[in-house]
Amino acid sequence: MNRLISASLIAFLAVFPLFAASVTAEGNREEFIKHFKEGRSCVGYKASKKMFFFMDMNVIGINCDIDLARQTDSDGEKIRVEIPVEKFDSGIGIRDDYVADLLGGSGKMPIVFETFIGTSHIPSELTGTLFIRNESYPVVLNLENLERQDGESVFFILESTYENFDIKVRRVGPGGFIVSPKEKLTLFGIARMEDIIEVK
Repeated sequence: MNRLISASLIAFLAVFPLFAASVTAEGNREEFIKHFKEGRSCVGYKASKKMFFFMDMNVIGINCDIDLARQTDSDGEKIRVEIPVEKFDSGIGIRDDYVADLLGGSGKMPIVFETFIGTSHIPSELTGTLFIRNESYPVVLNLENLERQDGESVFFILESTYENFDIKVRRVGPGGFIVSPKEKLTLFGIARMEDIIEVK
């Protein structure tokens, strides 16, 4: 029993500092962008949890160590984004290690997004495939062109759920009393055009 109480207390202390840093504006682009490093292409996740059955909080994890590649042929452009799972930063190291295992497995396999753009302009929606632990999942990203001081960029966002990606997030405490994750999962990011590497 003492071990259970200790584990629950550690889990609570790991997430408590983020109460003040929670993001509350659903779908507000600026609320997401403000977490990114200037002059970098980045991705992030937003997840929600319920604490002690009545307190809601949001958790943001940011990763600015991604690789973007583009291969062009007569039919259009193939875009590939590789995301190292161990580089997500939520401000709590214990949680970041758990997220890396959750998304990449014991081998820390990177997340990969691939898509094909058949037109010369950026569409408002982009269909592609997200690879998590070598499993493929079809996704549709909402896109928005941005003109920023650090160069032309594209903001993207995907509203989804853990279930859609076969992700099972553990509860903490009896019946999830300490921490109970909500099902909704938001993936978002910003891609700077000058960060895309041309592949032949």
